[in-house]
Amino acid sequence: MIYEETYQYLLRNVSSTEFDTCLYALLHSDWDGVIQSPLHMMARGVGTTEKYLKQIIHKFTAPQGSLKKVFVPVHLGEDVLYKFNLGPASNLGYNRKTDRYCKKYRFFYSAAFKALTILGKRLLLMGAFRMSVLKPEEVLFDYHEIVPDSRSPFTRQRLLDAVAAIQDALGHIVTISFASRTFSKKEVLVFTFT
Repeated sequence: MIYEETYQYLLRNVSSTEFDTCLYALLHSDWDGVIQSPLHMMARGVGTTEKYLKQIIHKFTAPQGSLKKVFVPVHLGEDVLYKFNLGPASNLGYNRKTDRYCKKYRFFYSAAFKALTILGKRLLLMGAFRMSVLKPEEVLFDYHEIVPDSRSPFTRQRLLDAVAAIQDALGHIVTISFASRTFSKKEVLVFTFT
């Protein structure tokens, strides 16, 4: 599961390859949150080189200001594995009343998703997270939720580019369209998942 803490981190603090690294780590973690994959397999699964993956791991294991470490080294004899440190490690600590999460949908691990820009990945994660929380296959976002101000990573054009890229790559899974609310005339973004 992609818990809200992980979701918030992925929306604000990572590059495209770091995004894929976190998703790969979630998919290959055991009950204790320890990533059960050697570096060469992890690099292949993420779609990068071992050298760049080591740089990402170094960044994720170093303190980053007020953010907690994403990976924590776990020494097992001569081997060093890493524990994914964002959100609960397993379903055992899940509290149905307070914890919000997104399922690890299969499309997160597709080549088409990996080829998206970071803004495309973030936009699709936002829609998938809201779908997981609210349960319907069609979810809405007010335009100002995605583009709140000039400091947002999204601008109108970047949002349009991300929507077009998602439609081209994953149009068979999700359609994204613009609409307006009947009474308020506010612009909304509608995600429809199949």
